[in-house]
Amino acid sequence: NLLWKMGISGLILFLAIYYYFFKNIIKILKKPKNNFQRWVSMGIFSAFVSLMLISIESGVLLIYRFNFVWAALLAVFNLWNKETI
Repeated sequence: NLLWKMGISGLILFLAIYYYFFKNIIKILKKPKNNFQRWVSMGIFSAFVSLMLISIESGVLLIYRFNFVWAALLAVFNLWNKETI
């Protein structure tokens, strides 16, 4: 569905963004600054894994109203990742 709507370049960009997002979450899970970061990271990670499994048969990750949520979460984890360095 994603390949059909966005083409190969859009699919590569979409997968690169999710790869970067998961990489940041895993870094924070390995070295959290406090318990809040650990629990939020575990919750978001498990939610995204379940969404990825659900999206095998449906286009749940392509719903445009969730784009702001994904972008905000990516920004939070990016900031947390920079704080731990």
